[in-house]
Amino acid sequence: MARDNALWGALQGGAALTAAFYGSNAAGLLIMDQTRGQPLREVGQALRDALATAHRLLVVALLVLLTLAVLVAALLLPLAASRLPLVGPWIFALTVPVGVVLLGAATLGVVAVVAPLAAPAIWAGCGVLDCLRFLREQLRARLLHAALLMSAVSLLTAAVAGLVGFVVVSGGRAGLFGYGLRSLGAAGAPVAASAHGMAALIGGGVVFALALLLPGLVYLRGACAVYLALSEEAVGEE
Repeated sequence: MARDNALWGALQGGAALTAAFYGSNAAGLLIMDQTRGQPLREVGQALRDALATAHRLLVVALLVLLTLAVLVAALLLPLAASRLPLVGPWIFALTVPVGVVLLGAATLGVVAVVAPLAAPAIWAGCGVLDCLRFLREQLRARLLHAALLMSAVSLLTAAVAGLVGFVVVSGGRAGLFGYGLRSLGAAGAPVAASAHGMAALIGGGVVFALALLLPGLVYLRGACAVYLALSEEAVGEE
């Protein structure tokens, strides 16, 4: 029985993640249309396009992970060789600074370029190879520029999240002024068991979802704008 419940829970979790992945890609396609100033496609068309193209993002992520694994393996080999007598300390002395720089640059590249810009590249119509070429070009020539632009987007997103949080917290403290759920029922009655309590749980869930949605939309719009700006720079340099 417990095994069946675990299997059913895993299936539900997988279905939820799949729906969230393709749904977010459909939303990204609509945001890319808006950022480009193009007419928005229908929601159904966006879902069909997401089903047809979102797997490219998974392939890009897999290839990036494989590249990082190769980089880590390349650093582990000289570290293993540093245990050799005589030459080991010299190998270690050379490996440490090189490893620190490479791992730091790789982390910055993944956080500032690969993670935020891979999806907009796919939403703009790039294939896997085109997306990888774009990411490689940004990592090679415009890493700091892209990092600064995405930092600005992150700060703007944090500001929006702070404003949304202020609105939600301020509205949620209405009970302090005598207008909470307890003002709708008898004194001492369990609020959660009442119809108003259940309605409040549903409404609170909607508010929480909106509070997460708005900063996410701001971030995606900013990432799409950064992608388009960097793409135009690359075309202008050619």
